[in-house]
Amino acid sequence: QALQAVELLAAAASHGLEPRDYAAKTLQQAVERARDGTPLRPDETARLEQALTTAMQRYLADLRDGRIDPRQIHQRFTPARREPFDAAVALRTALAQHRLPETVAEAEPQLPLYGQLREALARYRGWADHPAWRDALPPLPAARGAAAARLEPGQAWDGLALLTQRLVVLGDLAPDTPRPASYDAALLDAVKLFQRRHG
Repeated sequence: QALQAVELLAAAASHGLEPRDYAAKTLQQAVERARDGTPLRPDETARLEQALTTAMQRYLADLRDGRIDPRQIHQRFTPARREPFDAAVALRTALAQHRLPETVAEAEPQLPLYGQLREALARYRGWADHPAWRDALPPLPAARGAAAARLEPGQAWDGLALLTQRLVVLGDLAPDTPRPASYDAALLDAVKLFQRRHG
């Protein structure tokens, strides 16, 4: 169960949480050393168990109720009433019944939107190292008579190849789209589609 616990803590990022907030790596190393190396002294075992318990209780509470009180960021936000949750009791029950992964799954927000947000988070994290996002887009060209820089249809721009690549990855432009020499109609339509999708 200790190995299960550290695996669950290491996967906290898939829920938008930070594994380091639960000392996931340190705990994982300690549990693996205890399993593969010299047996721990009783006091070391007790400290490791306490650290794991504290981390898992915090993780369950954060997963269930969030890390931030939404009222602190939205003045007129009233969260829906929920059943009280005691992470210590939930963890004790999970360990006694050997249901640690199931208890973590039950602590997740039970909303269809939550699963969709996790999928989107994984997708965006998967793109973080993609070449399309390795470099920043260059500044837009200065527009004649306009207060702000902007790209006009038919105009050349150093960022067209990178913009095209990003729109292809995001699905707003066909995968076989060649690099345009100018801001053409296909690229303009893809930008508009991106804008519509993002409101």
